[in-house]
Amino acid sequence: MIREARRGDHAQLKALWTGVFGDAPEAVDAYFSLRHRDEDMLVWAEDGRIGGMLSMLPLKLALGEREYPARYIYAVATALDRRGRGVAGQLLERAGERIAERGEAAAALVPASESLFGYYAKRGFRTAFSLSVADFDARALPPPPGGEVAGCSAGEYARIRDRAFAGGGLYARWDERAVGYALHALGDGGAARLMFGGGEGAACWSRAGGTVLVRELALVGIDVPSALALLNRELGASSYRVRLPAGAIPGAEVAPFGMIRWYIPEPEVEAPGYLSLALD
Repeated sequence: MIREARRGDHAQLKALWTGVFGDAPEAVDAYFSLRHRDEDMLVWAEDGRIGGMLSMLPLKLALGEREYPARYIYAVATALDRRGRGVAGQLLERAGERIAERGEAAAALVPASESLFGYYAKRGFRTAFSLSVADFDARALPPPPGGEVAGCSAGEYARIRDRAFAGGGLYARWDERAVGYALHALGDGGAARLMFGGGEGAACWSRAGGTVLVRELALVGIDVPSALALLNRELGASSYRVRLPAGAIPGAEVAPFGMIRWYIPEPEVEAPGYLSLALD
């Protein structure tokens, strides 16, 4: 049967999560402490044992002046000995029913691998979110500008990213709680507020050897090279791989990132949407 998660399920859910995704137990504990709510998770249970799970995290989709309540489908997992029985498909179907019943507009998700785009397409999702990915050699960045790099709270980060990305195309807007968890989950990384020449920005990153992956760079009145030069003044990495909205840098690689399924008449969307901080 499919039902909402219960507090007594948490030990099984954490074991399933660790077994399927390979995350460290402390990272799973942090998710359940800081982000999980039982009413936002569906489980597939049989004879008292949980064989599958799916989270439906609250999300707002902004499109111009309009905003739609939606859900982000996350951590879809099936136990190894329950695979081949359509568990994930049943969970997705029930999640869609609940979203529609609540009057919410859509579900968004980020496939964990390229092959899963096809899997979700068969279940009514289509690619709607893309990212530009650009590499920067630190030696080629402009001289560090005379701006300021400071700590950035979740509330400040959410405010800056809304200024940077809302008001145009389809934008996945997270609330302060969601942003706070996303920043907490960066591991060997951090977040900063950038201030330069009357503009401001927010950046979050994680490290991989000498390279820094800038998972998001939300800028208002600051260009990308200046923002990276300012960030590099603090981090001192040898190179930076930066995720940006599709088309933000001419000639940069653009890759499909996320998918959507609408449960209302689909609004007209002219360009690829922007979804980040998605716990991918």
